[in-house]
Amino acid sequence: MESKSPCARSCRMNGLSDLPPSFWLLFACAVAIAVLRELRRERREDP
Repeated sequence: MESKSPCARSCRMNGLSDLPPSFWLLFACAVAIAVLRELRRERREDP
């Protein structure tokens, strides 16, 4: 029987750090744009 490593879950999460910084920059910009659009939409709906 093979025993699973106790860090099996954290090892999968470490794969996220392998992504290039340019990906994270684009991801952050996309999130910021989405948040700003939602905030603008809420302001327009308020009387």
